[in-house]
Amino acid sequence: IIASVSKNRPLIKAYDLQVQIGSGGNADVWEAIGPGNRRVAVKVLRTVHANRESYRRFQREVREHELLTKRAFPGVLPLLDHRLPEEASVQDPAWLAMPVAVELTKALGDEPPLEAAVAALAAVADTLARLHAEQLAHRDVKPANCYRHEGAWVISDFGLIQTADAETSLTVGAKALGPRNFIAPEMLVRPEQADGSAADVYSLGKALFALAA
Repeated sequence: IIASVSKNRPLIKAYDLQVQIGSGGNADVWEAIGPGNRRVAVKVLRTVHANRESYRRFQREVREHELLTKRAFPGVLPLLDHRLPEEASVQDPAWLAMPVAVELTKALGDEPPLEAAVAALAAVADTLARLHAEQLAHRDVKPANCYRHEGAWVISDFGLIQTADAETSLTVGAKALGPRNFIAPEMLVRPEQADGSAADVYSLGKALFALAA
């Protein structure tokens, strides 16, 4: 999948990475041109050690996101493609591809009316409620993980997703688990015991507060 790697930009076969559009604690996101000249966002995991927690979280993220995409789960930005090499390396990292979407705050524009912000997060709340009904919690709810795509408000970035059969080892020992500035208090002190669904509600409330302010 990987042809070669330059100093700053991975070269992924079938995806021409154009410009870096985001960066998180464990991965970088690039806007790219994919098959059929389609514009996509490619998230490239920085760690190449398969035994590390961040790699195992990425494996779970891809697995759960793919399952939601196969079901055409409403309100979820679809997963288009991915690679999870058994022996990852700088030349062959783990990655996933999604459609390019407009981040919520950019889609709302500067100083949006309160009604527009409420309507956007109400749509996100509906998606979260359906995920919670299936014992799935996002645990990373913040404006930066919500998008406008094909006329709908959607959520993505499932790196911290909690499932009914979640690996305890991916939570135990964590000092904090959740979005900075939007994290629920219980996720700061006891993430291994916290209810991810309730934490989502708290984070969604903080997101609305931030947009309203």
